[in-house]
Amino acid sequence: YPASFMIAREATYWRWSHFRHHTDTIIVGRDPEIIFARPPSFRQVALTFSNIVGGPTLMLGAVRHATIGLSDVALQIVPERDHRRVVWEARAYVGIWLVVIALSLATWSPWPVLFVGGPTIYGAWLMVFFGITQHAGLREDVLDHRHSTRTVYMNPIFRFLYLNMNYHVEHHMFPAVPYRALPQLHAEIADQLPDAMPSTASAYREIFRAIGAQRNDPTWELPDRYVPEVRARRAQIVQAFEWVDGGEWIDLGAANLRPGELRSIDIGNHELLLACDDDGAVHLVDRTCTHGDADLSTGTIVGCEIECPKHNGRFDLRTGDGTRRPIQQALQTYPVRVHRGRVEARTEVGA
Repeated sequence: YPASFMIAREATYWRWSHFRHHTDTIIVGRDPEIIFARPPSFRQVALTFSNIVGGPTLMLGAVRHATIGLSDVALQIVPERDHRRVVWEARAYVGIWLVVIALSLATWSPWPVLFVGGPTIYGAWLMVFFGITQHAGLREDVLDHRHSTRTVYMNPIFRFLYLNMNYHVEHHMFPAVPYRALPQLHAEIADQLPDAMPSTASAYREIFRAIGAQRNDPTWELPDRYVPEVRARRAQIVQAFEWVDGGEWIDLGAANLRPGELRSIDIGNHELLLACDDDGAVHLVDRTCTHGDADLSTGTIVGCEIECPKHNGRFDLRTGDGTRRPIQQALQTYPVRVHRGRVEARTEVGA
């Protein structure tokens, strides 16, 4: 709350805005935190750096939420249960600002405003300086964070001030990893990521190069940003089945799945997933994640849970319940059994 207030970001609203940003990074029309909409302009860049426009815009947004009600964007991204919370937080912000303004007028001194409210406009430049390196100039409308996010090697002082968020591809791929562990995570998966920018200066050279080209051609992409192809850990077997009249169970094949193995199954219009947990039990669930529409067949089995490959949320394979954020909606499960060495599912799946 103190950190959000200092930059005029309404805490709950910002939480859900950033949640959407992580879910749909630079997906146009979905991500509310795209810094430079295409085609960008250098005037826009300059205004962003100074926060002369960004700071007052956030303040006016809080005034709107405190008086008129939630904006259209807020209504889209904030769950209904938090609507009143957003309004009351905005009223608290506006109340504090009014007291500070009144105090400045009463004392005929600028100091209260310079210490509370004013820093949102003139003191946020360092946050913006770091934040621009995250995504500016990179690809839009892709779900692979390696294409839309940038990791930058920064000096120890910058890393301290930025709390290791310079490892930003890693942060987007595994948002639950605490900031202190991001350097170790980077070392573990660096061979699967684009090369990190060697310095902050090199990151900005790339950003300005992209902005300059995208001003004239909004579809232009950095031609030399190599993203490694990562071979899947397991072959994906897709089998299609039709229901046979008169049978209560349908045969889905031999029960030869090994612990941790996944098999894609199409039954009618249902895209399903056979999963063998670490104890050897077989489960049948929907193949699409309820959070980010990701294909769970490329996920990972962890005990009796499956981890989504997109945002690392997890589901209990036995019940379908979400066991780790950002999952909120349970995954559909279906009756399945192993009978005479075969995996069988109930015909009600296709109903």
